[in-house]
Amino acid sequence: MLNKAKLKTELSLIYDNSEFKACNGAVPLYQFMENNLQSTFTETVSLLKILITTPMTTAKSERCLYSEEDQDLPEKHHDTGSPECTGYALHGEETC
Repeated sequence: MLNKAKLKTELSLIYDNSEFKACNGAVPLYQFMENNLQSTFTETVSLLKILITTPMTTAKSERCLYSEEDQDLPEKHHDTGSPECTGYALHGEETC
C-alpha cells in the first residue's frame, strides 16, 4: 500500500523540478529515478512500477471477444477459410 502523504510530497517535489519535467512518460521517469533517486522517492518509484506493469485494455482487443452466443463463431470463420480473430488483435490486424 502506498503512503498517500509521502507520495503527495514526492510528486510535489517532482513537479517543481526541471530535470524531472524533461522525462517524457512513465518509463523514462522510472529509469531516471531508478538510477539516481530510488531510495529517496520510494513511493513514486512504487507507483511508477504499478503503472508500467499494469496491462492496458484497448478497444481493438475488446472487439475480438466473443459472447456466449458467438462461441461457435471462430469455427464458422475457420470453415469458410476466414482467419480467426484470436491473436490477430495482438498484431494490430483488424480481422474481426
